[in-house]
Amino acid sequence: MPKTLGLRLTVPGGERTLRAEFPDEEWAAICQFLEYAKRLDETAIARDKHLIQVMIAYDQGQLRTEVTLPPEEAVESFLLRMRMVLLQNEPTYFYRLCNYLARRIDDTTFRKGLDAIKSQFQGAGIRELVRIRARAASGDEIEVTSEEALNLWLYAEPYHGDPDKKALLARTHKLLPLDASKALFYLMLRDKALAALNLGNVIRVLNGDQESFEIPVGG
Repeated sequence: MPKTLGLRLTVPGGERTLRAEFPDEEWAAICQFLEYAKRLDETAIARDKHLIQVMIAYDQGQLRTEVTLPPEEAVESFLLRMRMVLLQNEPTYFYRLCNYLARRIDDTTFRKGLDAIKSQFQGAGIRELVRIRARAASGDEIEVTSEEALNLWLYAEPYHGDPDKKALLARTHKLLPLDASKALFYLMLRDKALAALNLGNVIRVLNGDQESFEIPVGG
């Protein structure tokens, strides 16, 4: 039986109520996403309990890096719980859930709010601060702070162990240490986790489990 929900949206000049109806399959995925978001919120990395930082500089013609990474067990737990919202073939893939909500709630202001959350998931914050490229002698090049590089690492190491992607990752990290890139990847993933938590809060408001949640939508 389809799930029907109401959402009270505060806008300049007052409030309006939006209605949405979700087919069983979509609502089941939404509920499962909430469970994964809850588990993500329990991880030390999502809660910013571990210092993650990287310093990259040239000193007298030499590349110098200083990197602080979280403990491996914290990373493994975090990546395991992120998997269900990161991978495209999962029913709870982040963008799939966003599409469900945007399709069922036909409101420009609401969709702007979703766009703000998607921007956070896409790493807009960190890419405004820094962009780093890693090059190989073969001519291969990646922008470390890009979705492409993050996905390359995820498929090369923690998720699939793809040998071709491992080789490309190794070629582009002859000069820049991989740990430096990992620090940036962890920061990008933490932003994605926070975006997933924000999306979960929107869903809780829709379902009446939470009174309100504010999404900055810009001008």
